[in-house]
Amino acid sequence: MSGKITQKWPQVSGSYTVGNPEKHVLVFTLGSHLDEGQIAPHVALVGPCKTENIGLEKIIANTVSNTNIRYVLMCGAEVHGHLVAGSTKTLFTNGINDEGRIIGAPGAIPFLSNISPDIADIFRDQVELVDMLGIEDIDEILRAVENCEPKEPYEGEPVTIDFSGGKGGTTDESGLVALTPDVVSIESRIRTLDADVKDLGKLSKFMSGVYSGLIQGIVLGFVLVMLIYLIKGV
Repeated sequence: MSGKITQKWPQVSGSYTVGNPEKHVLVFTLGSHLDEGQIAPHVALVGPCKTENIGLEKIIANTVSNTNIRYVLMCGAEVHGHLVAGSTKTLFTNGINDEGRIIGAPGAIPFLSNISPDIADIFRDQVELVDMLGIEDIDEILRAVENCEPKEPYEGEPVTIDFSGGKGGTTDESGLVALTPDVVSIESRIRTLDADVKDLGKLSKFMSGVYSGLIQGIVLGFVLVMLIYLIKGV
């Protein structure tokens, strides 16, 4: 039974190869560039994913817009600095918060600015993550694809992600607006600075309390010493 797919699919274009949209596996190869031509006929989509923000957003958008996809197979070499694999696994475990941050992600900029928590939850519910981090052997990857047992299409309608948030993005071939890496980086730094300022405020209050307590302790100790001295003097 074939599932439902948005009128234009893949929803978001990228540096990947489209296979058969009715297949139930999507493969992303992290920082490795493998022979996609060998893999594509067996999957819905295959290609690299080098960032834990825009790259993952495209994976999510192209998954939830095709209810046939029930597995996301992650293989290839981890992306240095961005830690896409680590961020992906954390996404499946923890989801994202209201600010779009992947909760507990190890990546440098783990913010999904175009993905809501609800969409992230649909993605996590729709697909199962097949973790083959570090594997680049095509035959081994294809065996793993074959081992992904077919499932019924995901219930519900395919989801179209709105990338037109007006946050300084660029329009790609799909006609959608995706945030540029610079904009995402700036947003993430602002959020990080905001969090740092809040943490500094808390630390300042704590240190102020400690300092006040220290001064009070010194004064109290001085008074006690003077009292003891006076009592002994008497």
